[in-house]
Amino acid sequence: MPKWLCRSGWKRRANWDGPFRNLADGFCSPECVQPHDTRDLRSVNLIAARSILVAVAFLQAGTAQVGPCRELDYSTPAQYLQYLQEGRSRLRSECIEYAIAGLRNHPSVPAADVLVSYLDFRVAKPHPIPYGLDHLVWMEEFPAAHALYAIGLPAAGSLMRAVGSIESSELLVNNAETVLRTIYREDQAEPVLALRQSSKSAPNAATAARLFESAIRLSHRCLPDRRSACEAALK
Repeated sequence: MPKWLCRSGWKRRANWDGPFRNLADGFCSPECVQPHDTRDLRSVNLIAARSILVAVAFLQAGTAQVGPCRELDYSTPAQYLQYLQEGRSRLRSECIEYAIAGLRNHPSVPAADVLVSYLDFRVAKPHPIPYGLDHLVWMEEFPAAHALYAIGLPAAGSLMRAVGSIESSELLVNNAETVLRTIYREDQAEPVLALRQSSKSAPNAATAARLFESAIRLSHRCLPDRRSACEAALK
C-alpha cells in the first residue's frame, strides 16, 4: 500500500512534516494540496505573506481612527495650502495646525507666503517638536515658525516682506525676525545685511523704515564676537 495517496490533479504538499494518512471515500490525505493552494508555499513565503497581512491590517486600523482634523485626512500639500488660503476666521484651529504640520513635513517655497501669514497663530497645547527643528524649541506654540524653518533660506524673502508690511502685527514681525535669525544662524550678520539691502530697494518710505528698524533690532541681538560685523551690515 502506498505511503501517501493524492487525488488526480493534486500533489503532495511541500515540506509536509505531519503523519501520512489515507482517507476513505476518495478524499485526499491532509498532506495533499492543489497546485495553486497557498498552503504549498515554503515556510519563508508563509512568514512573509503573514507579515504583509499584519502590516495592512495595522495601517487600516490606523487610518480608521479619527484624526485631529478629519476633513484634511489624506490631503496633499497642495490641498493643505489651499485650505490655509481660505481665510483664518472661517477655519478650525485644530485644522489650521494640522495643515501647517502637513506643509512642514513637505517643505516648499510656494507655501512660504501663506505660512508667514500664520506666524502669529498660536496653539494652546503644542505637540513635540520634530527632530531637526529644535533650533526653535522656544517657539513650539507657533507651528508656522517650524514649517518656515523647514523651508530654510528660500523662505527669507517671504519673511522680510512680512517684516516690511504695515499689515503685519507686532507678534508676527517678532516671530519673522526670530525665524530669520535662526535660518541665518551660521552668520548673524547676514539677516541684518539682507534687511538693510531690502530697505534700500523698498517701494516706499514706510516699508523701508520698517525693514531698517528690523535690521537694527537684529544687530542688537548679535553675539559680542559678531557685533562689529552686524553693525557694519547696517551701513
